[in-house]
Amino acid sequence: MRCSVLLVLGWAAGACSHPTYPPAIGNVAERSQHHECSTSVLTEVAAVLRSQWGEAQDFLRVSCVAGYFPEPGYFISVIGPDPGRHRFGLIFPGRTDEVTFANDPIPPGTDILHYAAADLDGDGVDEILETWHRASDGVLGTDEWVVIRRVSGEDLVEIAGPHLNVQFPHLGGCMARCEIANGMLIVTVSNLPGIPPSDCLTPGKHVFTLHRGELVGSVQR
Repeated sequence: MRCSVLLVLGWAAGACSHPTYPPAIGNVAERSQHHECSTSVLTEVAAVLRSQWGEAQDFLRVSCVAGYFPEPGYFISVIGPDPGRHRFGLIFPGRTDEVTFANDPIPPGTDILHYAAADLDGDGVDEILETWHRASDGVLGTDEWVVIRRVSGEDLVEIAGPHLNVQFPHLGGCMARCEIANGMLIVTVSNLPGIPPSDCLTPGKHVFTLHRGELVGSVQR
């Protein structure tokens, strides 16, 4: 049985909560070596990982985003086949057998919608930005938020990002449009009718960058 592969290539302006996947942006245009997550790359990676991990079943999803870490490479995210299982890591062309994948289980009712690569601190190494989504269970409501993964040595360190779309039944919520531009994560927020939950950012445009490994945000009026 062949591996099931979904090619996921990142965000574009305003696409954080919309299921479309144009090419990852960031500062790729400034770099001399061009590479992309092609179907052949995903097929090869999926086959290598299934062999290494001794998988007897297809993966549910293999996602990829190209970036510079600092050399050209690929961030790979693998979901399934076991419920909630999620592994991720960096792979470099020609060295698919040298990667160590970390585990980050996905809670029930939660999924990762989008991936992107962008250099948020200007050090020449891309960070990975993921949009996580939790579906409403009738009580807690719907929530979307950003998870940032920063390269630190051989590890990918997780940094909590802002919440985007948050809605609670019979209470209120907020909606956000996000984009990556000039090494910044820009989130534009508007409130829905009712009382916005505490996870909502204040209405307006919020600009986020990384400074010394920490996410720093400011509001533009």
